[in-house]
Amino acid sequence: MKNKIKKKRSAALIPTLLSLGLGAVGILAYTILCYRVWPKAVGVGYMIFVLYCCTALLGFVVYRFVKGARENADASQFAFDGGLSLVTLSRAVMPILICDAQENIRWMNAAFLEVIDGKDLRGESIRSVLPRKLPMLVDEKEGVECILEDRVFNVRAFTTVSDDRTVYVTVWHELTDLRALEDKMAREETLVAYITIDNLEELMQFVQGNYRSVASQVHTILEDWCNSVGGVLNEYSRDKYMFFYQAQNFDLFAEKKYDVLDRVREIRVGENNTPVTISIGTARVSGSLAAKASAASGALEMALQRGGDQAVAKEENSIKFYGGVAKSFQKRTKVRARVIASGLASLVEQSSSVLIMGHRFADFDAFGSCVGLARFCLYHGAKNVNIVSDLRDASLAKCFEKAGRLPGFSEMFIDSFTAQDRLRSDTLLIIADVNNKTQFESAELAENACTVVYIDHHRQAAEFETKPAIKYIEPTASSTCELVADMLEQTLPAGALTKDEAELMLAGIVLDTKKFAVNTGTKTFGAAQYLESEGASPIEVQNLFASSQNDFLREAYFLTDLRSIANGTVVIAISHREDNTASDRIAAAKAADKLLSIDGVLASFAVCLVDGAIRISGRSGGKINVQRIMEKLGGGGHFEAAATSMSGVTPEEAADVLEQAVNEYLRETAEAEAKKNQSNVTQKEG
Repeated sequence: MKNKIKKKRSAALIPTLLSLGLGAVGILAYTILCYRVWPKAVGVGYMIFVLYCCTALLGFVVYRFVKGARENADASQFAFDGGLSLVTLSRAVMPILICDAQENIRWMNAAFLEVIDGKDLRGESIRSVLPRKLPMLVDEKEGVECILEDRVFNVRAFTTVSDDRTVYVTVWHELTDLRALEDKMAREETLVAYITIDNLEELMQFVQGNYRSVASQVHTILEDWCNSVGGVLNEYSRDKYMFFYQAQNFDLFAEKKYDVLDRVREIRVGENNTPVTISIGTARVSGSLAAKASAASGALEMALQRGGDQAVAKEENSIKFYGGVAKSFQKRTKVRARVIASGLASLVEQSSSVLIMGHRFADFDAFGSCVGLARFCLYHGAKNVNIVSDLRDASLAKCFEKAGRLPGFSEMFIDSFTAQDRLRSDTLLIIADVNNKTQFESAELAENACTVVYIDHHRQAAEFETKPAIKYIEPTASSTCELVADMLEQTLPAGALTKDEAELMLAGIVLDTKKFAVNTGTKTFGAAQYLESEGASPIEVQNLFASSQNDFLREAYFLTDLRSIANGTVVIAISHREDNTASDRIAAAKAADKLLSIDGVLASFAVCLVDGAIRISGRSGGKINVQRIMEKLGGGGHFEAAATSMSGVTPEEAADVLEQAVNEYLRETAEAEAKKNQSNVTQKEG
């Protein structure tokens, strides 16, 4: 850039030097000619030559004097207080630009001219090079970054006075090389990913096959994936890996939606061709390598708690989920239930009081699990136990009536306002059947509690703001009542659970499994058997589900306006009534269940307005993951059952948004399937 400016200055001097040279040559030629033809005139030629040189020298001196006078005249416009002048600023290495009070450019030094390739910007607004108001920039003590001519600068502005006029002086400190170095370091920074095989050990218990052969296939796929980005894969334990890679590949993995999950899922085991799945946890956060590894480990834990077969990518202010195509494989053992129960019992003994709450608009699973946990706490010596609930919820009237007959339970149920008054620094708060703070019965109670325990069967949608003392989240469980039943079976002696308590918990399992039709496993039936052994009567449980004639009509109303989408495989039921109550919310869930009985329907949704907010219940027959659809709308749940809420929209508008989410999910699923088929074709051709 400096060479260009020098060339322009040289080009400006060429005409002057050329005229002087030609004049000198002409006079010299005249002198030589006179010497040969008229020797007496040689003295005249010498005299003319000397006069010409003197005249040229005098003209050059006059030119420099006039130019200097003009420069001094320009400089006199900015004779700043404190002795600062353009002479000083012009010699500065950093680019400097001066503007008048109207933010028009009046002067620039040579360093700034170098940046803009010698263009004259005097008279133009500074907005042409700096899109920021100068008075605001003056207040920015650290300056602001600006890109000019593909170069990065930190620009700071100052004000001063010249001849009673306010002018702005902007100083441009170049950061181009520094930012390029920072970008390179960010791209080449080492990140950590934890990878684990979810279900291989469990699968091999039920099929005839070679464990090491299948594990080797998974290892080969992971190794190829890691080598494709120049990473390092280390198997630190059986079926568990650490993967080190450069940060520039973090977005690449997200762009490809962690397609390694699909490649591993192509490995099938047994007569039913059950897929092998993996889970991945990784993080791009600031801090040491240990901090990155800790964040990645937490991301893997979240992936496993959400059911596995997915990747969780964590950043400073966001968490994204990829995969989650395969249904969860139930692999929970009684050992973990016993460990959790032991840890919870210790916390109960150390606490002065215990508060237990579920989610808003509680169902039988939330209510039954809270009752079971209350019995657990009472057995382990808790003196003050309260269940936080909406005491006016008509849908739980039968549950309150049954629980009210239990010894010590008549005064146990309190509302969220009373619970706030009873909260102390050594109070233990147990949250059941929910882990999303927006769905808590009382979000304020969770924020103020010092010791919190989560027991839930829904997939974890986000990290907890405060680390819980115990986190027992098992998406493979059918219900939270199933988890609590396992804990009670491990700690309570036979007969310690009353008949009504057992029936309330069994109702929760029956509700979430649709009468043992979906999302069941050996642990589910084992929990039901335990509750029946404690006196639960299936007939009494069914009485809790009995609907009144009014509730039946409310449920039927949802079936009057149906929207069929996705070639008839998905149905949305819409209620346009504005006087819906909590009973209509229950009716919506039942209507969604009933719609699955229609031939060809794979998923169903019910939309209604309750208490000023839109409630959406989703149900699936097992082929469409409604949990992923509800997560797109800020909700959550399970593969076959999920829900969400929305505000500020009509039921029809909510149905439109829901339809977009369904179509987006189906498109993503189709793309993943197409990629899988293409991969299979490529492998066969190879």
